[in-house]
Formats: sequence, C-alpha cells, structure tokens
Amino acid sequence: MSFLGKLLGKKPTAAPAASVDPSKDPNMIRVFDAYGREVFISKETWRTTALPGALKKEWSNTDALFAIIVQSLRDGFVSDVVDAARQLHRIDPNAERAVTVLANVYLQTKRIKEAGAVLTEFVQKHGETGSVVTNLAKVHSARGETALADSTLWHALELDPNQDNSLLWFAALARERTGETGWLEALRRAAAVPGSWRAKLWLARDALEKKDTPSALAFYHQVLEQVEPAPAD
Repeated sequence: MSFLGKLLGKKPTAAPAASVDPSKDPNMIRVFDAYGREVFISKETWRTTALPGALKKEWSNTDALFAIIVQSLRDGFVSDVVDAARQLHRIDPNAERAVTVLANVYLQTKRIKEAGAVLTEFVQKHGETGSVVTNLAKVHSARGETALADSTLWHALELDPNQDNSLLWFAALARERTGETGWLEALRRAAAVPGSWRAKLWLARDALEKKDTPSALAFYHQVLEQVEPAPAD
C-alpha cells in the first residue's frame, strides 16, 4: 500500500499498540506517510476515509488511478472501485489495460454480462490480444461454459504464449483433471507455440526438481537462443 499511502501526503492514524504484530493482522493495512514512515491502519478506516480521497485526487490521472484500483482489488475493496474502473475505461489511452481492469471488476462483482460486453467491444474495435481473450475465457468460465472457456483460454495462449497468468491457469486446469502428468503435458503443448519461452522455463524448473540437469540446461539454452534480451525470469 506504499503508493496509496503516499498519495495522501499525510500520516494516517496509526493502529493502537498491541501485543500482536499488526503486519500479521488481516484487518490491518500497511501504508507509508509522506516521510516514508511505516504505519498500520484498519482496512475499514482505509476504505471509508483514505480510499475515497485518493480516488478523487487521481480521478484524471490514468496511471495513478490504475494503481489505486489494482491495489484495491488486492485488498478486497472491489465494490468500492467500480466507478473508478469505469472512469479509467473512459479516459485511459491504454485501452487494453483499462478494459482488462474493468472486466475484472465486473467479474468480481458478478456483473458477468457487462464484463463480456466490454471485452467484446474491445475486440471489435482493436482486435484480439492475449490478455483480453484470457478475460473472455474467464467470462465463459463464470457462465459455466467449460468447453468454451477451455478453447478460449488456449486461443489466448496462441496469441501470447508467455502470459504468466494464462499459462498458470491453463496448466493448473490440466493438473486438476489429470494430475502432474496433465500439468507437464499442458506446459509442453504451450512450449510448442511459436514464440513461447515461459513454458520452457517452467519445464526447466520441473527438470531441476527431478535432478535432471541436462534437460533443464537444454530448456534454458533454448530460451536464451530465442529471446533477446533474455527475460528477467
């Protein structure tokens, strides 16, 4: 919450001293005041007093507004940033970022139809992207359309095989259905997509865990040969 804390430009009211470490309390949020000092406030205090002011202050600042919304989603304040997500969608020149945030806010607040509508509108205007199509897969999943969700998720990986969230979801579904064999088969399938490198890193990690160093090195060399500059991963 350091970014949001600094937005306020003042020191929030610290939590009362207690024997329990406030950083371990799920009802407390860590923020930093204008001087960089760490303090803790309750989630409810943040939600009702600090968050509205932060949103108002950055209502027309797309990068700051995006950061506040994302942090609020992580903190569980989804219903408090619906209007902010709509505002970002209206003004953000980064249309993909904005529609992804809005769709996720809609999905988390059970507005499934609205999530599907904004994503479909984006595709009609700007074309498909891996991130947007992944979110369309989430819409199908929320509707209980399992087969369509699966095929849409795979299409998202065809568009961008290195999306970490999409790849993790794809492989995790395979693991749920067929165990570790399914997980590895899913990674191999994704690794075969042109331009794919992240799945190879995960296959390399699996090889290392199995003490298969030659296979791990082979995967790493493949990634280094195909990606320039080398990914931080």
